[in-house]
Amino acid sequence: MINAQTGNQEDLEDRYRSLSDDGLMQLSIDGGLRAQAAIALRIEMERRSLGRKDVKALADWEEQQKPPPPPPQHVFLGYGVRFVGKKFLSQEDERRGVFVSTKFVVLKYASIFPISSYRVTQRDGEFPQIENRVSLQWDQVWSAVRPALLAALIGFVLAAAVIYFTERK
Repeated sequence: MINAQTGNQEDLEDRYRSLSDDGLMQLSIDGGLRAQAAIALRIEMERRSLGRKDVKALADWEEQQKPPPPPPQHVFLGYGVRFVGKKFLSQEDERRGVFVSTKFVVLKYASIFPISSYRVTQRDGEFPQIENRVSLQWDQVWSAVRPALLAALIGFVLAAAVIYFTERK
């Protein structure tokens, strides 16, 4: 690793010269370089006209590439409660990271019964922090309950077919 090198300034400058622009900016994002390495990095970035805006653009792009955290749940063996959906009510809410989500009772991992909808904030996969309660969001209810209803309907049709064909003479 470059940071662990104990080489002189010229070795660091040669090493940084061989890196791509993205490689240099990634080192800048990661940080934690020794003073000598940080100086060599700054010199090479200035030589290539790479500035803070370029580094920020790369950091923002990397953040956008991360997969979203899984939805928070308080589910044990398929039973419990979880929040479903993410809808912003206004641009101000979106800027602040406040969204509306609906809390459901979960049976065997299927969202069965909506409890209520809330304006919430969430930090990296933690359970949402409730801001306040809002009216039930029926679009979230329908999208969450639809798979369970479909499964129940299919089960009913299959049971009816089995009964029909076994009782038929």
